[in-house]
Amino acid sequence: MSPAWIDSVPPITLADLLNRINELSAKLQNLPERLSRLEQLVDSGCVRCQAKHTPLESFPANVKPTVLPCDGVATVSSEEPVSSSPTEPKAVKLPTKVLQAIFQHLTASQLANARTVCRRWNRIIGTSATLMDRFELNPPTGSKLQADCEPVQSLSSRFTRAYFDGLVIFGAAAWWPRIGASLHTLALIDCHVSVDMVLGMLRQTPALRSFEFQDGDSLFFSDVPEVDFELTALETLDIAIVERVELLDVFAKICPNLKDFIVIVDKKLPNAAGKIVNFVESVQNTLVNFQFDYHLDVWYGLTKLKNLKLKRIASQNKINDNFLQSLVMSQPTIEDIILQSPISNQCLQFVGANLKNLTSLYVPLQVQQDGSAKLSFLDTMPKLDTLTVNGSSDVPVLSIEVGKHSKLDALRLELWQQPATGSNWFRRFPNLRTLELDQCTLASWSDLFVPATQLKKLRNLSLAYVDATDSKEYLSDYLDSLTFMSLQQCEMSKSLLTELISLCPKLEEIHLLEMEIVDDDILMEICQKLTQLATLHVTKSILNLGYMYPWGYHERSQGVRRTNPAMANICPKQNI
Repeated sequence: MSPAWIDSVPPITLADLLNRINELSAKLQNLPERLSRLEQLVDSGCVRCQAKHTPLESFPANVKPTVLPCDGVATVSSEEPVSSSPTEPKAVKLPTKVLQAIFQHLTASQLANARTVCRRWNRIIGTSATLMDRFELNPPTGSKLQADCEPVQSLSSRFTRAYFDGLVIFGAAAWWPRIGASLHTLALIDCHVSVDMVLGMLRQTPALRSFEFQDGDSLFFSDVPEVDFELTALETLDIAIVERVELLDVFAKICPNLKDFIVIVDKKLPNAAGKIVNFVESVQNTLVNFQFDYHLDVWYGLTKLKNLKLKRIASQNKINDNFLQSLVMSQPTIEDIILQSPISNQCLQFVGANLKNLTSLYVPLQVQQDGSAKLSFLDTMPKLDTLTVNGSSDVPVLSIEVGKHSKLDALRLELWQQPATGSNWFRRFPNLRTLELDQCTLASWSDLFVPATQLKKLRNLSLAYVDATDSKEYLSDYLDSLTFMSLQQCEMSKSLLTELISLCPKLEEIHLLEMEIVDDDILMEICQKLTQLATLHVTKSILNLGYMYPWGYHERSQGVRRTNPAMANICPKQNI
């Protein structure tokens, strides 16, 4: 029996929806003309409309436009405005603090449009460090930056982030100081520039906190230059070296307070492992996060650094159990581990017993001879709150032989079959808030959704490429706590999806990606039942009514990236 609030929702017919669309279309027909008129008023400067001015045709008869002098803000007042004189209305101007609070809710593209409205809005946004931090200086690939080119002359000193990819840079000493002074994030990716000029730019970027750099054939490098400055604010260095490993010697001299070091080095470069270990040694007193893709010799070198106290490690290397155990013994402060090679359950038990503060783990599990893998290592990791376990291409069976783990907050399973312990494994994680299944096979959909109702704190559910071997589809109760749901190419019936939507009344965000069963009936069900929904993404569905739905639904033809912040730290970090 459905709740009373669901029964009270009036039905919406297809005819009503089409009428609504026609009404909206009629109202929007003259929108370009109205915007053009307002733009002309703003461009004309200090324009003041008199009280008896004939209204513009695009405004209702009882409304008069007023443009404030000096800042060009167009406002609308009724025929009975609050005025200081009987002949001139007093325009309403929102306080700066109110506008700042409103602007905090806008995206970067929306803020860019807002800056073009008037000089006052542009000034408010341009002088706000938090708002300007959403913008990124990103010239088109292949651009040439030099002192006499117009784009460089018009560059603003208000940018805090810059991303240069494939640019040709000349004479930076003449124009970079006014840009670099305010930057805290900078990326130079395969730019045509000399090492000396790069160091000159860094010298003029004293507030830099994050630097991403990739060398290549376009980097002009003769000898290792002398460095006489330090970037004391720099905390993150993300560097990809394909040509000159000597660059590490240079950066080792300017990063005294480095915390995060992400490095990719061409395996063909000689002495690369030794250079990396020497660099880490130079920053071992402050470094907490190290990510590396090659050379096991680097990891062995780290075990000899007595002052190194890492909190996060990530590796693409194929490492064995013995190596991982030696690394854990040398770095007992580790809290976050990301590995790409299979590790045995026994080794992970050793890891949990020695890393008392481990909170996040991403690991492929070794498959046993019977085709299963165990999670019994969780009993040794009482503080773990985020776990991703990866199977293999043959999709082994996951055996969850673990006691009650009340700390686990987010769980992601990749390439697994239905757990051998059945659906009751949910009860082992009573405080789970985020659950993700990727390329998994279930015995039936009921074995997922029925026990999921026992997770009273579950807020985020993501299913990608999940199917069920049994056609049994039964949902027993409401998922009252669920606010985010993402379904991508899951093999389920239309009736099951409809019922699932009706049993998640508090959903605020839905992603239906490549779900061919999604049609207008499904969308109407969402419109009527989910009163708290704010975001809906749909791709590759069979819709007839286009993109206009009563509450602002929009359809995108391309894939949508996963936007669930709760799982952002589970997967290995990718270079940005």
